Amino acid sequence: SQLWTLTIVKANQTITFVPIGNVTVGIPVTLSATASSGLSVSFSVQSGNATITNSTTLTVNDVNPVAILASQAGNGNYSAASGVTQTVTATVRNTTGPSVLLKRSLPFNLVSLPALGDDGVFYASGAVGSSNTGMIAFDSATLNLIWGPIIPAPLTSFAFWGVSVGKTGLVYGVGDWDQGGEGPVVAVNSTGVVVWQDNNGSLFPRHIPALDDASATLFFGSSTIESVDYNTASRKWASAAGAYIGGKGIALDAAVNFYIGTQSGEGGSTTILSFTNSGSQRWERTISSPLQDGPNIVGIPNASLVLLYYLGTNQLLAWKASDGTDAWQASNLNNPVTDAQGNIYASAVTTNDVVSLSASGQERWRRTLTGIKTASVDFLGADGLLYVRGDSMFFALSIVDGSTVWQFAADAQLTKSALAKGGRILLVDSVGTGYLLASAIDYAPSSWPIA
Repeated sequence: SQLWTLTIVKANQTITFVPIGNVTVGIPVTLSATASSGLSVSFSVQSGNATITNSTTLTVNDVNPVAILASQAGNGNYSAASGVTQTVTATVRNTTGPSVLLKRSLPFNLVSLPALGDDGVFYASGAVGSSNTGMIAFDSATLNLIWGPIIPAPLTSFAFWGVSVGKTGLVYGVGDWDQGGEGPVVAVNSTGVVVWQDNNGSLFPRHIPALDDASATLFFGSSTIESVDYNTASRKWASAAGAYIGGKGIALDAAVNFYIGTQSGEGGSTTILSFTNSGSQRWERTISSPLQDGPNIVGIPNASLVLLYYLGTNQLLAWKASDGTDAWQASNLNNPVTDAQGNIYASAVTTNDVVSLSASGQERWRRTLTGIKTASVDFLGADGLLYVRGDSMFFALSIVDGSTVWQFAADAQLTKSALAKGGRILLVDSVGTGYLLASAIDYAPSSWPIA
């Protein structure tokens, strides 16, 4: 026999470091890199004034160059990879505030937050003169009314809670028994022509239809909850698990799991339900709410959580998206938005505070906005700024610490804000004046705000 010596050599590996892109001083960005071995990659600051938190969140603190190293140390099977370095130079964010592109009296009464179509048109619920509320379309650059209000027969008003718009250009709204119909869902094309109408028998949906463009699906309902093909109105599935009245929020997560809130009316309860995209019920949770003040769905920050505002206890609730059980609660907060790192930003209900929470509900910072009585968080821009209304003021805040970057004063109480293509911010005040502000926000269309 012969004795052989076998030498096992560790395999080599390489790192692919995704380009960091443009960086602004004080605005966090997420680092991304992969190793050919499949092992995790670590990041470190080699030079310059910057910090890395939560393993992948880079914040550059001044305008001098910063070098970031991506490394992988290897293990029993792989040798250490050669490090890859990127150098970035941050720019200073705009602190002067946007210019006013347009200020005018609106030729309609804007009832709901608008949804922005791929065509750059705003779609919403609204009224003109003494008309009842219906579906309207208006130009996001001139604020001129294009068509509407559309009120499908036999309704006397329609889509009071707002509308949604799909990639095909169809606009969707729901009616209500109190408006003269059995909760019909109606699709209107971009020229204002009714394409289809579905009377599903849910008397009081009272929400914006949720939609998923990838599967061309529309979700809605109250006592009957259903999904339909949003081009043809053909039913995909239906459930009778809902309560008498909707109006307690509606949302989809990234996996297209569907969440809807319903209530049984005065002296009754609120039931929150979750379904898969194919209609299988995942869970439901019922809370007594005799004053119809039960929890209302207000956001889906990540795959793990669903956020609700509970008027009865004045709490922001975080429930586990998997089964509807409690995750955490935060007092006196509503209107949450979330950044890419999972941090949550919300406004106090009874004060002028804006608060940031971690995904686990721990307070990160709190900022009191001076000169206003109450605040309302509206949206988080792609520029890394948090946009907040307060009385007649509109604020852009740093998400790092809540400090004010710029502010704008309107003539009266601000009631709504929205983003339009071309970096425009729409503001509407309580006397019907519309403002278009210029901004550097690169914004994708929002087909439907959470209702």
